[in-house]
Amino acid sequence: SYSIDGRRVVSSDKGQKVLVYAPDSLKVLGEFKFNRRTKRMIKDKDGKIFAIGQDGISELNLDTYTIEKQFNELLVSTKENGIFFEGNIYLGGYGYQIGSYAYETGEIIDLIEDNPDYTKAFAARRPEDGNPILLVGGRGGFINAFKLYDGVPYKVREFYIR
Repeated sequence: SYSIDGRRVVSSDKGQKVLVYAPDSLKVLGEFKFNRRTKRMIKDKDGKIFAIGQDGISELNLDTYTIEKQFNELLVSTKENGIFFEGNIYLGGYGYQIGSYAYETGEIIDLIEDNPDYTKAFAARRPEDGNPILLVGGRGGFINAFKLYDGVPYKVREFYIR
């Protein structure tokens, strides 16, 4: 992932860390150490960068090279992917679960445990004339569509891509 100022943020299996490189060189500016392997990196529209892995979803502070916030409460197994959207974190993984967390407080606000398989992909949007929508796709080709009410997902449809 790239920071707003062009720094390169790269996950590494060696030593379970995320390295931050200067925009135009191989100089390492900082690093984040994790207990376990990171799987994905995501960036929100405002430039916040998150690492996702067995430790949960972790917001990386690129000024202090510390983990600003971490979300993983009640989720079992490896965390696979997630999204930061309208003040909430949505996170899923190999436990067939989706955890919803209030970003500011870190509190879990909902836990869904009836997904048909592992969650792999998250997308969210707010239509011009309605409540926001969260799409969660996963292994086996499922896509679950949720409407969000005060950050809590309510499933409105499940379909399969084959």
